[in-house]
Amino acid sequence: MTAVTMAGSIEETDVLVVGGGTAGFGAAVAAGRKGLRTVLLEATTKVGGVMAFCPGMPWGGGYPVDTIIGGVLEELTERLASMDPPAAEKRPCTLENFGPEIIYDHDIATLTMFEMLEEAGVSLRLNATALAPVMDAAGRRIERVECFNRSGGFTFQPKVVIDCSGDGDISAKAGVPYVLGDAQGNMMGVTISFHMLGVDWDRAFAEPDPYFTRFAERGVAEGRLHPDLAKLYLMKGFHRGDVFCNSVHVRGVNGIDPVAVAQATQEGRRRCHQLAQFLRADVPGFEQAYMAQLSPTVGVRETRKLEGAYRITGEDLARGTRFADGIVCCDNPVDDVMRASAAMTHDAAVAEGSYYPDTGTAQSNDDANSSFSLKNGVRYYGGFDSSGAPAIVDQRDWFANPVVLSGDLQQDDPLSAPTSSGNAYHVVTADSLDNSVIFDGFQIEAGYADGTDAEDQDGGG
Repeated sequence: MTAVTMAGSIEETDVLVVGGGTAGFGAAVAAGRKGLRTVLLEATTKVGGVMAFCPGMPWGGGYPVDTIIGGVLEELTERLASMDPPAAEKRPCTLENFGPEIIYDHDIATLTMFEMLEEAGVSLRLNATALAPVMDAAGRRIERVECFNRSGGFTFQPKVVIDCSGDGDISAKAGVPYVLGDAQGNMMGVTISFHMLGVDWDRAFAEPDPYFTRFAERGVAEGRLHPDLAKLYLMKGFHRGDVFCNSVHVRGVNGIDPVAVAQATQEGRRRCHQLAQFLRADVPGFEQAYMAQLSPTVGVRETRKLEGAYRITGEDLARGTRFADGIVCCDNPVDDVMRASAAMTHDAAVAEGSYYPDTGTAQSNDDANSSFSLKNGVRYYGGFDSSGAPAIVDQRDWFANPVVLSGDLQQDDPLSAPTSSGNAYHVVTADSLDNSVIFDGFQIEAGYADGTDAEDQDGGG
């Protein structure tokens, strides 16, 4: 039923979903399929949230232990993958410690999401902003939500409000307690992305370092790249010759301040253009490439953290605590991206056993030049058991659960001669590390620096 007041129309609905990002899309589709009158309110021109702001952003975290999480994500992926030609596919992530991700044709994916909303009977209101909730007399329940678009004000009277606004705008205005950022109020950096089209993939990705660190270091040292661009996150896009560039982060931005977001977006545009020029000039395979699909605004990682009925702790994550109302799982690392400083960190927990540097992605068996290369922003902890028990750092036992990093590439060293020819020149290497790195709980053995170059004649490990 719709009524009209001096302030505009009042429309009754069962479910009002505020925010058309991927969370709001899923909530609205699910509610609509239950036969509920469902309205999805989105402030911009398209659904997708960060997917819309950063076209081509992979869908990550969808394959814990290499098994898709199911639900709407699986359905959307299968619809895209079954098209002729396919419009989505699963690929391994090129970045360390991250699981498989889904890449897709951005425009076809967006079209399909709109179609799924239509099929579910969702009433979609684009270019419309939820302004404020109107609470009941007790101040505990939202009775109405006042909204606005270019035609003026209007109001929804829903039975349920689902706040998927990203910033928790309606929840905060309804009185839900929240904090901003970390304990010091610092929020993670915002990101602006772009694509380079016309890239020679074979030459560009012949570079073994997925972060293109040596190129970034040169660009920063020469003043051609911003100092925060110490790593270049360059990933193959869905279509051949397309490279998705997710490298430009701007820190110190209050994501709920529209003026600050606009200023960060302009600064991000400058850095993206600078990076695109650098890639064309310095990185093989990019010589004939050009920039496209620059984000219309920055993607904001973190603003309000709403206070729920229960706060998940670090120990919950480490123990793999299961909750009766849990709906999804994820085994990707938790990133902490450029708060007050340029640091980006995550932890790597290593179970007992012997590990050899010539095994794994992009490694060649029995290559004496192979080594375990430590990276800035990673805290490495050894000493965990291999049972799959929770990885709690202060409860590990590196004596009972030894982690051996061995240079015995052929795994044939006799005990009487543990460092023989043919072993890795350097078992572990570290170059220009900062104090973000922790390397603790490991045994290093069986390096043998007998190479012909001077640098391979010392420090075998």
